[in-house]
Amino acid sequence: MKSSKTKTEYIILGVAIIALLLYLVLRNPDRMNYQLPSLPSVVKADINRIDIAKAGETIRLEKKDSQWLIQPQGFSSDPAKTEAIVNAIFNLSMTALVSESKNYFPYGLDKENEIVVKAYQNDRLLREFSVGNAASTYNHTYVKLANDPRVFHARNSFRSDFDRKIDDLRDKTVLKFDKNEIAAIEINSGAEKILFSKNVKPVAVKPNEEKQQDQAAPPKTEESWLMADGAPGNLSELNSIIDQTSQLNCEQFIDGKTKDDFKEPTYTVLLKGLKDFTLAIFPKQEKATSYPAVSSESPYPFLLSAYKAESIMKKPETLKNGQAAAQ
Repeated sequence: MKSSKTKTEYIILGVAIIALLLYLVLRNPDRMNYQLPSLPSVVKADINRIDIAKAGETIRLEKKDSQWLIQPQGFSSDPAKTEAIVNAIFNLSMTALVSESKNYFPYGLDKENEIVVKAYQNDRLLREFSVGNAASTYNHTYVKLANDPRVFHARNSFRSDFDRKIDDLRDKTVLKFDKNEIAAIEINSGAEKILFSKNVKPVAVKPNEEKQQDQAAPPKTEESWLMADGAPGNLSELNSIIDQTSQLNCEQFIDGKTKDDFKEPTYTVLLKGLKDFTLAIFPKQEKATSYPAVSSESPYPFLLSAYKAESIMKKPETLKNGQAAAQ
């Protein structure tokens, strides 16, 4: 009798242990007994307006034709940074529930720190969510959806794509051209103006090389820069100016000023081709680390770092040193 009672007690104990284990494994209602929200599908190409708001300040991006502009100013936005924003909106995907406590500060989703993103097709709202901090995994971002108080992990770390000022989102390209189209360079250093014209001549082929030469290949040529009197310019230094200005980005734009506010440049580069391009660099302010400048391709004055500006402003005597090009 006693043995039967003991056996029953062991069975009851075993069942209790199994039940407890199942409870511990399956409980966790905050993380497991939930369904991730299903986001309405969005066609990436339909997104043509984005509002990014933080602490009461809103940046609006609008797509006009194929170009994104910062409104209402009409500034061109940086293509790569804008593409990252559009991709983050389009690829938004929840991976886990993080909190239902409505305590948003630890996640950067409180009113002071959250970044509210709204994506539109014209006036039709396509997607709205709040961006918080990057998660400790570094592969997720804390987000909160509109009309949903819960905090989720979203795939990928993308807060930095949205946490930007207007100046940081602006396209900093202030001069861009095809280097191969430039046929002449005029340098005005203030004290001296010099014009260099490109000279292209075929390279003579030696008789023993004629048979080896590929008939389909274009003839070899040699380029040089010549001054008005036929004297050679410094090939490497002049080509360096073209290389640096063909895709020139500024540090930042100068707010509250127009191009007309800048007179008497220290150094001017005029590049002549199918179209003329101009870069004018002005004296920097005392203790400043950047030079004011304007270009024919930017409607706004801007700042160039001292290193970049001074590497463009070659001394005339250096540019006229044709001997250096042959070294």
